[in-house]
Amino acid sequence: MENTIFNTEKKTSISKNSRNEWTGETTFKYNDVCWIITTVKGTGGKILSYAKEVQDQGDGNYSFVPYQDKVIDLVNETATATEAKIKEIHLWAVGKFDRLDDKLKEATVLPADEDEDEN
Repeated sequence: MENTIFNTEKKTSISKNSRNEWTGETTFKYNDVCWIITTVKGTGGKILSYAKEVQDQGDGNYSFVPYQDKVIDLVNETATATEAKIKEIHLWAVGKFDRLDDKLKEATVLPADEDEDEN
């Protein structure tokens, strides 16, 4: 039996990573493509959110091939990476992905809007 973490229903978790930093992650399948949206603390006081196209391995794991699988930068914001802020930015990034035109989701790499004031 296949053990997949990807289906059309989004599964979101906000938790601490191995460096004890808050992280948001949402897994889902959109148009038969597996995606993970991740929100993490970056360098220089930035919080970053991005969507990655990944390959479902069918055993609860996935793989990502740099320079081949798609990456869409969604958020690049200066903020303190508290649990509440990571959750707020992550949920906003998931919504932003949902609002993207399907043709944009076909692009290989899209830059984040660095001067957005919607957060």
